[in-house]
Amino acid sequence: MEKSDKFIGVFSLVLSIIGMVCGLYTFYGVWIETSDFNFFTGSKIFHLLFAFSTLNLDFSNKFDHLEIWSFIFYTLLFVGSLQFLKTKGRETRLLGFVFSVIFLNAIIIFLQSTIFKLFFVKWGNYTAFQIFNSIYSSIILVGMVIVSFRISKIIKSKKEIDIIETQYRKSITDTSRWQRFFHWIIDSTIMALIFIPIIIFLSHGFIDSDMYRESESLQMFFRGKAALYVITFVVLFIYYPISEILFGASPAKFLTESRVVNSKAESPNFSSIFLRTLCRNIPFDALSFFSQRGWHDSLSETYVVKEKTTGFKTNKLLWILPFLIIYLLIMYFGKEYFTR
Repeated sequence: MEKSDKFIGVFSLVLSIIGMVCGLYTFYGVWIETSDFNFFTGSKIFHLLFAFSTLNLDFSNKFDHLEIWSFIFYTLLFVGSLQFLKTKGRETRLLGFVFSVIFLNAIIIFLQSTIFKLFFVKWGNYTAFQIFNSIYSSIILVGMVIVSFRISKIIKSKKEIDIIETQYRKSITDTSRWQRFFHWIIDSTIMALIFIPIIIFLSHGFIDSDMYRESESLQMFFRGKAALYVITFVVLFIYYPISEILFGASPAKFLTESRVVNSKAESPNFSSIFLRTLCRNIPFDALSFFSQRGWHDSLSETYVVKEKTTGFKTNKLLWILPFLIIYLLIMYFGKEYFTR
C-alpha cells in the first residue's frame, strides 16, 4: 500500500470519527438541552474540534437538520475509509463521493463565511477567543478545500476507462440509462443541500438592502419565476464545471465509477464542459437520459463512460441504502417530535 493511500485511509477514518462525534453531540444536545451538554459544547476544546466538521448541508438556511445530513455523510466516509483500507486502496467509490462533496461544500461555505465576516460581523463585540476561533475555522476550511481536492484528484487519477477488447476492435463501456438517471437524482440532491442555505442567506441580506427596497423592478424580478431560472443557471454553472473540469466527474459519478470524456476518450476541454452545462438548462433534459443519449451529451459531443471496477461489486454497497433511509426517517421525525 502506497504512502499516499495510507494517508488517505487514516485521514478519512479520523475525519469521519470527528464528524460523527460532533454530529451526535449536536443532535443529543438538541434533544435533551441539559446543562452538562451546554458546558461541553461551550468548551474551547469542542470548538477547536468542531472546526474539522466542515460539512454544512441542509435544505434551509436554519440548518434545522444539519447534524442529520452531516452524520450521514461522515458515516459514509467512515464505511468508505474502512473499505479503502481493507482493499489496500482499491475500493474508492464512497471516499471519492464524500470528498468531492466536502470539496464543493467547503468552497461555498468559505465564500459564505467570507461575505458574513466582511459585511455582517461587528468585530468590536467579539472576544479574543471568538476572533481566534473565526480565523482558526477559516484556516481549517481552506485546508479542507486543499486536502479534499488532492484526495479526489488522486482517487480519479488511478482509475482507468473500462475498455473491452475483441479480435477486431476496442469498445468503451457506456453508462446505462438508469445510471444516468441515478446521477441526476444524486447530483440534484447534493446541489440542493449545498446551495440552498447560501442562496437563502444571500437573499435575506439583499432584501434588507436599500437597493432592493428602492427598486420596484428588482422586487418584481425576484418575486417572479425568472429569478428561480437565473439562480438554477448559476448553480449549475458552479457545480458541474468545477467537478467535471477538475475531476472529470460529478460526485454522483464517483459513486458509479464513471467519467466524462470526449469522442477520443480523453478529458473534454473547457468549451465542451461549458456547452455541456449550458445544455443542462434545456427543459426536460433530465428525461433525455431515457433516449439513446442525453441532450447535453449529444449536443456537446461528450460521453459518460464506465471505469474499471477495482473494489467490491456494486451489490455489496447497496446494503447501506436501507439503513440510511431508516436512519433519516427516525432522526427527522424523532427530532420533530422531541423539539415540539
